Amino acid sequence: MIAAFFIKRPVLAIVISLFITIMGVLALITLPVAKYPNVTPPQVHVTASYVGADAEGISATVANTIERQLSGIDHLVSIESSSNDSGIYTLQALFDSGSNADMDAVNMQNRINQVIPLLPQEVAQAGVSVQKSTTSMAMVFALESPHGTYDQTFMKSYAAQYFLDAVKGVPGVGNVQEFGADYAMRIWLNPMKMAICKVTPMDVAAALRSQNIQAPVGTVGAMPAPADQTYQYTLRANGRLQTADQFRQLIIRANPEGTAVRLGDVADVQLGARDYTVYSNLNGHPAVGFMVALTADANAMQTVGKVREVMEKAQEKFPDDLTYKVVYDSTKFVKASIEEVLKTLIEALLLVAFIVFLFLQSPRSTLIPLMAVPVSLLGTFACFKIMGFSINTLTLFAMVLAIGLLVDDAIVVIEAVEYEIKYNNRPPKEATLVAMKNVQNPVIGVACVLAAVFVPVAFIGGMSGVLYRQFALTIAVSVGISAFVALTLTPALCTLLLREAPPDSTGKGIRGLFARFNYGFERLVDWYGGKLVHLKKHLALCFFVPVLLIGLTGVFFRALPTGFVPPEDNGFVIMNLTLPEGMSQKETEKVSRRFSQWVRQQPGVSQMLNVIGFSVLAGGPKPNSATAFIGMDDWSKRPTLDLSSYMLAGKIMKHGMEVPEAMTIGMNPPPIDGMGTSSGFTVQLENRGGHTTEELWQTAQNFIKAAKKRPEIRMVFTAFAGDTPGYELTVDRERAAREGVNLKELYSTLQAFYGSYQVNDFSMFGRNFKVVLQAAPAYRSSIADNAHIGVRNNKGEIVPVNNFLKPKPVGAASVVTRFNNYPAIKVQGIPAKGYSSGDALKALAAVAKETLGEGYAYEWSGMSREEVAAGHQTLYIFALAFLFVFLILAALYESWKVPFAVLLSVPTGLFGASFFAYVLHLQNNIYFQIGILAVIGLAAKNAVLIIEYAKVRVETRGMDSVSAVIEAAKIRIRPIIMTSSAFVFGSLPLIASSGAGASSRITMGITVVFGTTVATLFGVFLIPMLFLSVQRLSGTKLGLNKNK
Repeated sequence: MIAAFFIKRPVLAIVISLFITIMGVLALITLPVAKYPNVTPPQVHVTASYVGADAEGISATVANTIERQLSGIDHLVSIESSSNDSGIYTLQALFDSGSNADMDAVNMQNRINQVIPLLPQEVAQAGVSVQKSTTSMAMVFALESPHGTYDQTFMKSYAAQYFLDAVKGVPGVGNVQEFGADYAMRIWLNPMKMAICKVTPMDVAAALRSQNIQAPVGTVGAMPAPADQTYQYTLRANGRLQTADQFRQLIIRANPEGTAVRLGDVADVQLGARDYTVYSNLNGHPAVGFMVALTADANAMQTVGKVREVMEKAQEKFPDDLTYKVVYDSTKFVKASIEEVLKTLIEALLLVAFIVFLFLQSPRSTLIPLMAVPVSLLGTFACFKIMGFSINTLTLFAMVLAIGLLVDDAIVVIEAVEYEIKYNNRPPKEATLVAMKNVQNPVIGVACVLAAVFVPVAFIGGMSGVLYRQFALTIAVSVGISAFVALTLTPALCTLLLREAPPDSTGKGIRGLFARFNYGFERLVDWYGGKLVHLKKHLALCFFVPVLLIGLTGVFFRALPTGFVPPEDNGFVIMNLTLPEGMSQKETEKVSRRFSQWVRQQPGVSQMLNVIGFSVLAGGPKPNSATAFIGMDDWSKRPTLDLSSYMLAGKIMKHGMEVPEAMTIGMNPPPIDGMGTSSGFTVQLENRGGHTTEELWQTAQNFIKAAKKRPEIRMVFTAFAGDTPGYELTVDRERAAREGVNLKELYSTLQAFYGSYQVNDFSMFGRNFKVVLQAAPAYRSSIADNAHIGVRNNKGEIVPVNNFLKPKPVGAASVVTRFNNYPAIKVQGIPAKGYSSGDALKALAAVAKETLGEGYAYEWSGMSREEVAAGHQTLYIFALAFLFVFLILAALYESWKVPFAVLLSVPTGLFGASFFAYVLHLQNNIYFQIGILAVIGLAAKNAVLIIEYAKVRVETRGMDSVSAVIEAAKIRIRPIIMTSSAFVFGSLPLIASSGAGASSRITMGITVVFGTTVATLFGVFLIPMLFLSVQRLSGTKLGLNKNK
C-alpha cells in the first residue's frame, strides 16, 4: 500500500511536498501572464500600393494575381483582402492554429516573390510588404501638442524619426498603423500660370528628375593612378535639393533669350504632408494616432509592456508641448481580469475552509486538507513550465474550480481516519492505516475518473481545442497532484496532528453547535438510509429516472441558445461613422466632430481618438468615413451595467439614429484578440460565378434586407458600397493618335493633376522624404477643371486634354473586397436581445439559402467561423468524456456492467446545469461546456465513492448487495456532502463576479454550482439504486439482511 510507506516516513512525505511547493513558486515567478492561451491563429499581413489606380483596377491586376498564387500554401485557412481608390492593397492570411507562424510567413513571402514579375511595374517597384501580424488592437496611443505648438505632420515625422522604429522592433509587435503622414515637398501646380508659361505637369516632373538627383561624381586620384599620385580626394556634388526655396529655383525650361521658367513661376512649393487622406484628433485636439498590432504568437503583457517602456524613454526627450497618451491598452483588461480571478480564488478558498471546518470541527483536522490546496496549485504551476502554459484567465478559472476538488481527496482520507478514531476507538496511526486500506482505491479511482473526463479534451484541435486544453489539463494535473498528496502527505499529517477522540460533549459555545449539527446530520443519515430501503422496492422506477433526465437534458440543451465566447466589457469601444457615398472628407470631419463631442460627454469615457478618412470596417482609407477609438475608465469606476462598454456601444448606435447625415455603428471588440473588430457575427458573400461587382452588390443588399426582417437579428450592415459617385473617363484614342499624344503621358498628366504623383526624394533630418506633384486645391474641385490641363504632343505643342476625354458620371465601388480568392462582400451585425450569436448564424444561413442565387455562396469568418467549428465538436467532446470514464471504470472494477451505474448517475448533473442555464438565460458557449465537463467529473466522483465501498462489502465481506450499498451510502454520505458543498461554496464567488471578465466567470459558476448541487441531491439516491439494478442485470441475487 502506497500510503503505508509514507505513514511510516512522514518526514519524507513532507519533504516531497515542500519540493513540489518550491518548484511551483519558482515557476510562478517566471511564467508569462496572458489574457487567454495562445489561441489566435497565425496571421500574415500583406500590403502593396498602386498610386493612382482605382479599386477595381487594383483588384483585377494586383489582388487577383497575388491571391491565385497563394493557393495550396501549407496550413492556409483563409485570405481576406481589400483594394481601395487610394491605391492601397491589403491582404490578411489566416492559418491553422498551432502551425509555425514563422514558416507561414516564409511560405507567403516565397509565393509572393514568384508573382512579383507579373504585377504592374509601379507595384513591383514600390515592393510588396509581408509581415507576421494579426488584426488585433493591442494598444492605441496618440501624440498631441496640448498648446498647439506643433502640427500633425511634425508630430508624425517626429515619431518616425525618434521612436517609431524602436516600437516596431519590440519582439511581438507585428505592425504599427499610423494615422498621419510624413513630411513631403508638395509642388502645388497652378494650371493658369502653366498655360501662360507653356509648361505641362510632365515637364515639371522631368525637370525634377533631371535636377533633383543624388550625384555620385567619383574620386580624384583613385586607382588606377599615375605612379607619382600622392593624394586622393572624394568629390561631392550637391545634386539633391533640400529646401523649398531650392525647389522654387529649379529651372523647368531655359529660354533662348536668357530667361528661364522656374518651378516657383508655375507652382506653390511648400513643406507639407505626403498625403492628407487620413488625420486624427485626440479629445477634439489635433493629434497623430498609432495602433499597435501583435503577432499571433506574441504575449500581450510582455509586448505592450516593452512598448510602454520605449514610449516612456522617448518621452524623456520630447520637446516642450509634446506628449503622448494611451487611449487603449489591452493588458489593462488582462490585469483587471486576473485580479478579479485571484480575488475569486481567495474567496473560494475561505469558503472551502469554512465548509471543511464545519464538517471536521477541529482546527487540526481542517488544516490537513487545506494544506493540500497550496501544494497542488503550486505543483500545477510547476507543470505549466513543462507544458508551455501561461497564467491566464482560463487556467486561473480552472484553479478556482479545482480548489473544491483539491480538498476532496484529502477530505475523503481524513474523514475515514476520523471515522475509525471516533467509532472504532483506534489510535491515530492505526486508524490512518486502516482508513487508507479502505479509501486508497476510491482516491485513485476518483483521480482517474476526473482525468478521464478532462485529459481526452486536450486532443481536440482548433481554437476551441486550445481553450479546452489549458483548462482541462490544469484541472487534470492539479487533481493528479492532489491525489498524490492525499496518498502521501495527508496520511502522514494525520498520524502527526490528529488526536484520539475526546468524549462526547454537549457543552456550550461552538462545541454545542457542533454537537447539534452532528446530531442533526446523524438523523439525516438515518432518514437517508430509510429512504434507500424504500426506493429498493422501486428499482424499475429508479432506472427510468436517468432515462427521463437524459431526455429532459436533451430538450434543454436544444433550447439553449448557442455561442462561442461571451462578450466582455473590454473597457474599449470602436465607433465607425459613415456618410453617404460621395460626401467629402471635410463634411465627414464636421459631422464626426459633432458626434465625438457627444460621445466624450458620456459617463465612463476617458479618452477618444478620432481618425478622419479611415474606416475600420472597410479596413482602410475612405473619405466619407471616420473611426473613433474610445478608451473607458477603470472598471472600479464603472461598477454598474449601464457604464459597461457594450452599453456605450448601444448608446452610440441609438444616438446615431438621431443623426441622419451618417450611419454610426458602435462596436464592442471581440473577447479574443485578432478575430475581427467587433463581437457579433461575420459572413462573407462570395461571387463564384463571374458576376459583376454591381450584381454582387445588389445580391448583398437583398441579403441584408431579408436579414433585417429576422427577429434574431438586431443589426446587420456592410461597409461595402457599390454606388460611390465618380466619373469614368472615356479616351478618344483615334484622335489622340492623330494629334500625336502619347496615352501614357496623358494618363500620367491626369495623375499628376488630380492624384499625388510621387516624382523622387529629398533629404531632411538625415532621412529621405517624397517630392509630390498635384494641382492646387482650387483647380481640382470639379471635373470641369479638365479644361485647364494640357499635354504635350510629339510636335512639342500643348494640347488640352479635353480634346480626348469624355467624362461620364458613374457609381462604382471605392473599396473592393475579396475572400478566399473570390470577389466578396463582408456582412456584419449583432444578434437581437434575447438571441445568441448561434441563433443569428442559423437565421443568416436560412436567409442565404433564400436570397443567394446561382454563382453565389457564403462563408463564415472571424469569430463566427470558430463558433461554427466549435459547435461541431461539442457532441464529440462529451462523447469522448463518457467513453474514457467508462473505460477507466471498467478497468478499475474489472467489469463491463458496473460502470453503467456510475455513468447513469451523471445525467442528474447535466440536467441541473442545462435546466438552470435555460432558466437564467445563459448560452451554450465554451465556458458552459467546460463547466459541464466539471459537472460530469463531480457526478462520477460521487458515484465512485459509494460504489467502491459497496463492491468491497459484497466481494470481501460477503454482504448482500442491498445491505452493502445502503451501508456504503450511509458511510459515504458525509464526505460526499462535504466535498460537494466545498466545491459548490468554492464556486459561488464565480456567480457573484463583477468587473473585467465577469461574463465568462458567471457562466461557468452557474453551470458548476447548479449542476453539482442537483447531481448531489439526486445522485445520492439514484447511485445505490443504479448499483442494485446493475447487480440484478448481472444475475446477482438481491436480498436485505434485516439484522444489518
